[in-house]
Amino acid sequence: MPMSFAARIVISVAGVSSLTALLLGAAHLMAFRQELIVSAEQRLTSVARISAVQVTDQLRDMAEVATVSAQATQTRRMLDTLQGRDGVPPP
Repeated sequence: MPMSFAARIVISVAGVSSLTALLLGAAHLMAFRQELIVSAEQRLTSVARISAVQVTDQLRDMAEVATVSAQATQTRRMLDTLQGRDGVPPP
């Protein structure tokens, strides 16, 4: 039994509507995917920035400890010299 012209139009419109819905759904998924990528990049950048700050702080602390240690060693040597404990008689 041949289809009527009206039935063909209804089927064509339904097919176009379905195809449009699929394309819109795909576009939404692509946009959502891009948002996820941007969000992940922002999080990674934030973590890297925090890590860099923490490493910088740790290096600064280590430098301060090394400076204080060097100063303490120098002071101890000066005291040893003044007290004659370094093998050299006091002035």
